[in-house]
Amino acid sequence: MTKRSGFFSALSFLTVLPVGKTRLEPSPNAALFFPIVGVLIGLFIFGVDQFATDFLFPEVRGLFVVALLAVLSGGLHLDGLADSADGLLSHRSREEMLTIMHDPRIGTMGVLALVFCLTFKWVALISLSAPETKYWILAAPAIARVALVAGLVIYPHAKSEGGTHSTFYQKGKWLLLFLAWLPFLILFLNDLGSGVAGLVVFISVFYLFNQFVVGKLGGITGDTLGALCEIMETCIFLVGAVIMANGF
Repeated sequence: MTKRSGFFSALSFLTVLPVGKTRLEPSPNAALFFPIVGVLIGLFIFGVDQFATDFLFPEVRGLFVVALLAVLSGGLHLDGLADSADGLLSHRSREEMLTIMHDPRIGTMGVLALVFCLTFKWVALISLSAPETKYWILAAPAIARVALVAGLVIYPHAKSEGGTHSTFYQKGKWLLLFLAWLPFLILFLNDLGSGVAGLVVFISVFYLFNQFVVGKLGGITGDTLGALCEIMETCIFLVGAVIMANGF
């Protein structure tokens, strides 16, 4: 499959944007383009946010952007977050946790995870209202998709039978990981402090979350990658809000 079709496969998988008449099948090449799709999502919500700033109160604008992010991804990563919370926080055996995560029904932990994630994201976006902070809105979706690629390269697959995630599995392809870091330039080109802060938060959240997951399951799954994407996006928004609040 060509790089062009890999890009459209990534766009079709990670968003609800129309790509041809039918939804494309997942492509192994698609992982290379996950951060690029993240940049496109960031550009889109950045444009909408800029437009909405002139017409809406910050609270309404923030809520609108949160809703738009969820709709653009078709709730894909939010579903993974809910499934992961239900399974990983169930205090069951590895096999039982994987079974719970595969169950389409949502439990208490899943609901709480969604509420906390969306609320923190909304509060952070309210704070990112000044023009000099808007680059965080552009960067967060891209950096969150970098986490997907990094997870696929670094960590083993928890399920022996595979799944959608196994199609994109890239363990050991370090060149792919190197290229995926390019979205961090969005922060570094704005100022060195923002770039360093974003990088430190990324590495910390990525390592701690995946160590927790691997400790529970022995590897990662599509659901845990989706959860990682949502958590990472929220944390990048939050660090931008903290920098804004403290005038760093």
